[in-house]
Amino acid sequence: MRKIRKAKWLNDKALTWLGTDDLQADAIFDLKTDDNALSVWHVEDDKSNLQVVIAALSTTSDNLSNLDYVLVEQSVFAKAGLKVIHTRGKTVYDEANKWHRDLVELSAKSLINTALLIASQRSEMKRLLPKQVLSLLQEKIMAGEIKTAELKEKLRGKIEQSPQ
Repeated sequence: MRKIRKAKWLNDKALTWLGTDDLQADAIFDLKTDDNALSVWHVEDDKSNLQVVIAALSTTSDNLSNLDYVLVEQSVFAKAGLKVIHTRGKTVYDEANKWHRDLVELSAKSLINTALLIASQRSEMKRLLPKQVLSLLQEKIMAGEIKTAELKEKLRGKIEQSPQ
């Protein structure tokens, strides 16, 4: 799973110059690398940990907003020759951090190929609305899995202001 901005990955009909098997250059911004590695999250085939991973991603935001993501089969990355390693996530949701992975040793060419692989998974692009993100975070906070005090100030304020 990778957090994205869904609108940048869809082939907008208004962009008549964009080929049907191409994607907007702006989509590459969603694939910001660090030390030639791209942060991704492992989601089980049965999606049993999907809500945990989404909650973890939500804790990294400053505000409540749409959360767009794409699911890509790990085998797709393997077939493309991309190297996936397990690295602990850096969210305040400690239990979820074990699901974090990195695509490593990425070159500019392999990053473009990764973008094209992600774009080919358009049917697996999903969006959670702010109220869904809020509900999920509140659930994890109530369960004691996420500590409100560890969230960013603006996000914490939105959660504390919201009725439960």
